Amino acid sequence: MRAAMKIPFDTLAYTQTLRKSGMEEGQANAHADALVVAVSQGVATHEDIQEMRHELKDSLRELRQEFKEDIQALREEFKGGIQALRGELKEDIEALRINAHNTLWLISLVLVVVVATNPVAMHVMKVVGLIK
Repeated sequence: MRAAMKIPFDTLAYTQTLRKSGMEEGQANAHADALVVAVSQGVATHEDIQEMRHELKDSLRELRQEFKEDIQALREEFKGGIQALRGELKEDIEALRINAHNTLWLISLVLVVVVATNPVAMHVMKVVGLIK
């Protein structure tokens, strides 16, 4: 992710300042190295922040695309489900129509049998005017 972190201060100037105050060169270099390590741990540079910003934007862009694809897939699945349900409802309605038609024929047949075999029923049908 990060190659080499830039130190926000001049280590050479720091070492020279320590040497001017009487510190030996080895000790001054060790202090500078220790300070580099201490300062670089957990410190983000402007470049680090920019890199993270770009990575975050890319991640959000990818997420947005995945959401769009998922929503489209759900829409297609929902449409398919609705079409299947419509087909089932049409079949059920047609079955009900056939059953209602068959029931009416059965009722008519029973009435014909009752009227044909019952003189009182035949007389009532003539009086009402349903038969001649």
